[in-house]
Amino acid sequence: MRPDAIHRRWFHGRNAVPALTPSPSISFHEEGGQLPAAPETAITDWIRSIIAARGGTPGEINYIFCSDDYLHQINVEYLQHDTLTDIITFPYADFPLVSGDLFISTDRIADNAREFGEQYADELHRVMIHGILHLCGQGDKSESEASGMRELEQWALGQRPPTLLPRPS
Repeated sequence: MRPDAIHRRWFHGRNAVPALTPSPSISFHEEGGQLPAAPETAITDWIRSIIAARGGTPGEINYIFCSDDYLHQINVEYLQHDTLTDIITFPYADFPLVSGDLFISTDRIADNAREFGEQYADELHRVMIHGILHLCGQGDKSESEASGMRELEQWALGQRPPTLLPRPS
């Protein structure tokens, strides 16, 4: 099934719950996941700044925060991968237009944050920007691509405004 079919199924489905729509081009939704606990404008401004720095233009970008079960079902049904993952990105345009649906398992984010000794907000932002970097054309299949992705993630995390930085615990 084509990725746009999942977009139509999810976005127009009866289970879609729009939560935050801070701008016409970047929106946040929940499907059993936890929305970011940060000012929406700060998040969208940060995402736009990363897209601009990579030479792109934001189009329609939907973040869908969901559970492990929800994302696992998408992974099996649409990608034929019977594994858990933290994010699945469905692009709807070619770079330099940055447009797509980014499904994020907040269960995975919480587990990964604990496993790697990271704060939840840092891990969530890393995964959020990971999907954007994919939409900007950055791969992560080969060893060199994965290394480049990690460098870009670290760079992007360093670009966050102070309002997005986690408070020390």
